[in-house]
Amino acid sequence: MSIWERITALSWKEVFFAALAAYAIWFFVDKLILVAKTRNNGAKTWGQVDMEQILARCHEMFPIDTVSFGDAEFKSGMQVRITTVKKNTFEGQLIGKNKIDMICVLTNNQIIAQRMEKIIQIQKV
Repeated sequence: MSIWERITALSWKEVFFAALAAYAIWFFVDKLILVAKTRNNGAKTWGQVDMEQILARCHEMFPIDTVSFGDAEFKSGMQVRITTVKKNTFEGQLIGKNKIDMICVLTNNQIIAQRMEKIIQIQKV
């Protein structure tokens, strides 16, 4: 007897109960995984970040606190609005500058590193 013959010999009740059993097993395994994740007791799960550690790393990568642009000087921690050559504008806290002439800005939802040569305007907010 082939596999196909065995499958076609099943009644609709047997197929229904097999599907129901598969769903129940999946449901309980999913709940066990959820409970295991919540019992993590402060350990990091996927997608969580430590902003203090990330900002410390940004300050290491962009150690120069003063950025000169045109006639103005901007210090680390200032709120700035930057416009790029492509007319993109973003606003945030200036973190610093590095030796290869890049600046880093912390916005509400991202950290942006931008080459100084690609910037056409920096304004204090």
